[in-house]
Amino acid sequence: RSANGFNMFADISPTNYVLDSITIDTNSDSTSMSVRISSAVNFTIQNSYLINNASHAIAMFSTGTNIKIINNYISGSAGYGIRGQFTVVQGNVVNGLATGIDTNGGNAPTIITNNTVYGNSNGIVVSTSANTIVSNNQIYSNTNNGMIIFGAGVNVSNNSIYSNVTGINTQSATNLSITNNNIFSNS
Repeated sequence: RSANGFNMFADISPTNYVLDSITIDTNSDSTSMSVRISSAVNFTIQNSYLINNASHAIAMFSTGTNIKIINNYISGSAGYGIRGQFTVVQGNVVNGLATGIDTNGGNAPTIITNNTVYGNSNGIVVSTSANTIVSNNQIYSNTNNGMIIFGAGVNVSNNSIYSNVTGINTQSATNLSITNNNIFSNS
């Protein structure tokens, strides 16, 4: 399905649902999000295009269980591309945003893998998420940080992080593992 406008999917609380192959282009309301999830169980957003949003593209503002954001193209939003407490964020292309991917708190394990995150102000932000794995991502040409880590128990491995102002910025991070990354050409 396609839509021009705002609040296409607002405050949804789905259980056992897949949102597949949607297109949202030019969400011009700066106070809304293209997909705003209140809480969810076994919910997936996949194979979708969310472009030119005035606010966040995908945002979750409460806890959920088994939430997956897979193989989406997200570009040109003033806010966040993917923000919230998700189980898996995988295979997405995220560019042209204030922040590409932000785990935004929570204590559930999160896997952020095989994403291409570029041309944002900040690429990936891990905020107080325990047991988070950030692996096999391409993170480049972000105008501030390739990655920012606030929190404990984060494992960063096998990423390519390059051509950002700062490659990895660790702020208040504890129990952090950074291994086997290719980090180069950051200012």
